[in-house]
Amino acid sequence: MSGRQPSSGFKLVAMPCSDVTVIPHLTEEQLRSCNAALGLPNFLKHFASEGPGTCGMFMQSDGSYVFILRKSTDVASITTALRYDPQTNVARGFLYFKPRVYHISVFEKMIDQFVQCSHPLLLPLLAVELTCGEKMGNVMGHTNELDAIEMQTGHGMGKLDAQAIMERHDYRTLVRQLGVVQSQYDLALATLSWCRISAEFIRAKLQHLQGVLPKERQRELEVPCRMLDERVEFLLNSIDCARVYNGIKERMESQQTVLFNLIAQSDNLINVGLAKDSKEMAVASKQDSSAMKIIALLTTFFLPGTFIATFFAMPLFDWSAPTLSRVTNQHFWVYWAVTGPLTLTTMAGVMVWALWHNRYVEQLQKTARDSVGPNSSTGDSGQGGQGQTTPGQQTPQSEAKRKAALQKYSLRGILNRRKRSSVVMGAQP
Repeated sequence: MSGRQPSSGFKLVAMPCSDVTVIPHLTEEQLRSCNAALGLPNFLKHFASEGPGTCGMFMQSDGSYVFILRKSTDVASITTALRYDPQTNVARGFLYFKPRVYHISVFEKMIDQFVQCSHPLLLPLLAVELTCGEKMGNVMGHTNELDAIEMQTGHGMGKLDAQAIMERHDYRTLVRQLGVVQSQYDLALATLSWCRISAEFIRAKLQHLQGVLPKERQRELEVPCRMLDERVEFLLNSIDCARVYNGIKERMESQQTVLFNLIAQSDNLINVGLAKDSKEMAVASKQDSSAMKIIALLTTFFLPGTFIATFFAMPLFDWSAPTLSRVTNQHFWVYWAVTGPLTLTTMAGVMVWALWHNRYVEQLQKTARDSVGPNSSTGDSGQGGQGQTTPGQQTPQSEAKRKAALQKYSLRGILNRRKRSSVVMGAQP
């Protein structure tokens, strides 16, 4: 007001960005105009794309310095670019931030901070502190989510009651939830590491400026420089404490092991239940088989009598005849003339069907072998080895297996096995 120039100051523009861009919705000409108004060179190449959060300081031809802190891939990080003029002790620049993470009112508090510590590097340090504080809040939120997962698995720091032990949870869903929490936690740790790198960069440039600035400016910034150095040290210590907060990383790894073990135990219980069901089904099937054997035995017992009764009840016999030679009707030969060929035809049809079925099964097996490859029957014998066979060629082992399979599933093989099993059953005490 009295016409005197301020001993220090800053002019900072906080520019919000959308969720899909890292720079404001401005054209290149508008960005150049903003840079010219702030006294910044065209550093569009430093913040035009979302990168790994690179830091840099560039000396200009007029003796001023430009500081660039590019945001990382985390939405909570902030891009900072400012130009400091040692002659006027004034810094000008901008901040790019995501409005869904920070409200514009947060940056208004920088004025009070700068009054207490009038150093140009305080501005990028404040941006780093904002990012660090946001990530620390996320880490605490991950702790609450991890506590909830530990309560459901029953393996954690909290005490369990009887009701919690009896409850059954979907452990596979918990694995997915834990995976999401761990991914978010890893991103928070990566952003905290970026904050640490940025803070160490600011501390290094803080010491560098104290050696290259004019003597008069060094004396003015000596106290703010020490204050800023202590503030950086406190920030670094806060980052280290946040990385080991509540042992989240180790507890997450422990919960992963616990969940996998619980899933394995659950699968084992299911397998045990299936085995019990299979055993019960086998017992029931055995009982059904015993019942069928009893029915077959009774049928076999009554079959001869039934056949004889039916046979002699035919009208081809006249039991009222005075002599035995006249009991048989003169057309009795028709019965044998029809029964004999019909029986032979039925047996021939069954044999033809069995032969066709065996060939059909053989064709299916051959198709399956061809679809797998020529070496499927000999195993993995290596490339170029003696165990390989050319297409259409079979080894003696495969040929023997094929003949054994055909003999096993042929009609003769089935009848022979049934005959042997009946002999063995008859020989048992």
